[in-house]
Amino acid sequence: MFGFGRKEDKAPEKRLADLQRKKDWAGVSRTYYELGVAAMDAGDLHKAQWWLQRADTIYSADDNIYEKVGEKLTDDCSDRIGRLEDELTLWLAKEL
Repeated sequence: MFGFGRKEDKAPEKRLADLQRKKDWAGVSRTYYELGVAAMDAGDLHKAQWWLQRADTIYSADDNIYEKVGEKLTDDCSDRIGRLEDELTLWLAKEL
């Protein structure tokens, strides 16, 4: 009723700072992924690609991080990066 014991959601920037300080690279990667998905949903393709590629770089750098992040997230992240590359290529072709 009053939210006792409920963890308050932190702003992504604050959460990232905490995760980086703790060296929780799987958490950092998940947060970058979430920011990328949100940017993609908002139609900000460049920012989405930037965040998702950062997530991919972190989880691809270490097998332990990759396993902690999970196959579902890594597969979706890779799929989204591919779709964004296609969309951005089509957008660029129209602009030229």
